[in-house]
Amino acid sequence: MEQTWKRLLPTVFCLEAGEKEALLPQDILGSRKKEEKLLTMEEAALPVQLCGSAVRIDRNGALFTMPVSEKERFYGLGLQMHSFLQNGKRKRLTTNADAPGDTGDSHAPAPFFVSSAGYGILADSARTVEVDFGCSVRCGQRGDDGAGSVADNTQELYQEKQRGQEVTIFIKGAPGLRLYCFVGGTIKGAVEQYNLFCGGGCLPPLWGLGNLYRCYTQMTQEGVEALLCQLEKERMPFSMIGLEPGWQSHAYSSSLVFGDAFPHPERLFETAQEKGVKVNLWEQAYVHPSSPIFQKIKPYSGEYEVWGGVAPDFAFKKAREIYGAHQQKLIRMGAAAMKLDECDGSDYTGHWFFPDYARFPSGLNGEEERNLYGAMVARTIEEAYRREDRRTFSQIRANYSHGAPLPFVLYSDLYDHGQFLRALCNAGFSGLLWSPEVRQSQSAEELVRRVQAVVFSPLSLINAWMVPNPPWKQFDIDQNKRNELLEDSVLQERVRRLLGVRNRLVPYLYAAFFRYEQDGTPPFRPLVMDYPQEERFWETDDCYMMGDFLLIAPILADTGQTGREVRLPEGGWYDFWTGERYVGGQDYWLETEEIPVFVKENSMLPLAEETDMPGRDTVFSLEVRLYGENPKPFCLVEDDGESFAYERGEQRALWLEKTEDGVRMPESYRYRIERVVQMGMGDGGMRE
Repeated sequence: MEQTWKRLLPTVFCLEAGEKEALLPQDILGSRKKEEKLLTMEEAALPVQLCGSAVRIDRNGALFTMPVSEKERFYGLGLQMHSFLQNGKRKRLTTNADAPGDTGDSHAPAPFFVSSAGYGILADSARTVEVDFGCSVRCGQRGDDGAGSVADNTQELYQEKQRGQEVTIFIKGAPGLRLYCFVGGTIKGAVEQYNLFCGGGCLPPLWGLGNLYRCYTQMTQEGVEALLCQLEKERMPFSMIGLEPGWQSHAYSSSLVFGDAFPHPERLFETAQEKGVKVNLWEQAYVHPSSPIFQKIKPYSGEYEVWGGVAPDFAFKKAREIYGAHQQKLIRMGAAAMKLDECDGSDYTGHWFFPDYARFPSGLNGEEERNLYGAMVARTIEEAYRREDRRTFSQIRANYSHGAPLPFVLYSDLYDHGQFLRALCNAGFSGLLWSPEVRQSQSAEELVRRVQAVVFSPLSLINAWMVPNPPWKQFDIDQNKRNELLEDSVLQERVRRLLGVRNRLVPYLYAAFFRYEQDGTPPFRPLVMDYPQEERFWETDDCYMMGDFLLIAPILADTGQTGREVRLPEGGWYDFWTGERYVGGQDYWLETEEIPVFVKENSMLPLAEETDMPGRDTVFSLEVRLYGENPKPFCLVEDDGESFAYERGEQRALWLEKTEDGVRMPESYRYRIERVVQMGMGDGGMRE
């Protein structure tokens, strides 16, 4: 079929063929917020691969095919838990909880992938999109492999020796096709273009970058208030506390109103506020008949129930208005964030969700609603917070394409630690955020390793929904439930120190998210984005960049190892904990109780005090660390840290610059420099 790519913006092209469907993700989730920035970009040429592309539309659906080179590598497709490099794979992108295999099923599939040639492709469809990266080979295209040998194991048997040299995108049953191409010159550049096209990255409130503790699911209001006092007394630095389903009068599905276990919610919010802690509320987007909004929202819901409640059609404006108005009541009471659970459906853990053939008022069917449901719920909640002029940093179990502007961090369990870290790396390719949450552990050391990783992730989250006592008091679930607690406090001290490190990183993290919002640069991203020329990182899925200067290399919690090999990029690097300098371009085996963290040479790192709890009125006391002889200026961000006033121009960029006498910074109400430290002096020390 004849097809032509049309330039929409200097670096963005669009291909449309066949009949357009009534509702596509761009229509529902799209944003023009950063279009002005995209218009300032220098014009890019259409990638040569797309010049040779072809489209076929028939009764089977819509098929797009493009030739690729042998050396081209592909990444992305959302929150993929089981693979990193996608070459030679075929993925069917369906929203699904806890997929056990590398099929494409995911809490947050995104039909967007990026090429090492510096471009990205977005398939704008709510249907299940199948992407084939050379897994299939057309008849007549394979060369003569000779006789070959007979495999004696399944791994070798099912690994083809020669793959195809084309990428296909197939959307079963679709009457037409709409694709977007983003040309960035590099992997990172293409991802940035995609994120800007979606509306730019989210900017969390300052408190959202602190630490979150989720309470035991059976805890009452009395228990939560006692826990708040306990955490304060024991100096455990949490800026957020999460209530699980028991706060509601009915959960699974949700009533969305406080029940008998929380008779005085206003007092709870006041107590939390007095202690500088924000409250996060668990909920499902399935509305129980006991909910005050049930009768109003039922006509704007699908024809099948989930967990005994109706599933609102959030593609329908009226459903968003009803649900959002009720959320605003909770926000005004003091709910600073939400945890949107089980909005991903499951074919693997209980087969709960509406069927693909379900009908919804907007015209979307069950298949399309399933894929978009998490993203549409997130947008509805974000709109409610925006109407109250409050930013949030919430949690969600599902997302899709166009996710960058949504201030929601993905989470789940049932994965090993390596998969947690792979998902964190993969999320950076698709405008998504993921937290490798801390839950159950088999030993004190495993708990510490999990806390180490989560502290250096988008959301520092300890999820204690299964245990009545904090896990640092007893990591064993059964003993915790029997109140058989550890006698010494060594484990608690280690966890407290790590949570304090997270608080120290807030000014640096806030600046990284500011760049995400402004430029689309993922604040957490795999090393191949920053170092695409170094082949050693093409398949590295257990190390990542946190902002522009920190390289994080967690030691896996469930391997029992006390160290790991770390590959450092070219250039100089400094150990975050000791200041020791390392020469890049080499591999190092590190045997350490700490999580390996390295700081890029010639960078400036602003760190707060451990006691600086992030909030609207916080004044951060900074220790500014200088790494190398010529550290680059660093841009701190100053605003109220809580509202959308920054979008109205009420925000300042404060540049830290090295001088002969130390570090210079403009006058600020948010930050004050307490000390400047030159790192890596002599044999690895530091000089103040």
